[in-house]
Amino acid sequence: MYRFMLVSQVFPCHENENEDDEDLDEDDEEEINQTKQGLKRFLDEFFTEELLELQSVVAFLHDLSEWTARAESIALDGSSLQ
Repeated sequence: MYRFMLVSQVFPCHENENEDDEDLDEDDEEEINQTKQGLKRFLDEFFTEELLELQSVVAFLHDLSEWTARAESIALDGSSLQ
């Protein structure tokens, strides 16, 4: 988990990464490309086992967020969680 936190701290998610490519100017695209290259170089320093552990954490957090969204949706509908 600490590796995920480290990657998130060193390479934080920027709002403009979620926008359509059409909305980005050349400076934004260049910044995103530099960040991606930096992230790749950073992750290249990890051992395979560490990357697999990082992948497990990401998968867990993804599943947790999906479960939370479904539970919230069900709770808002007034349905039971069964």
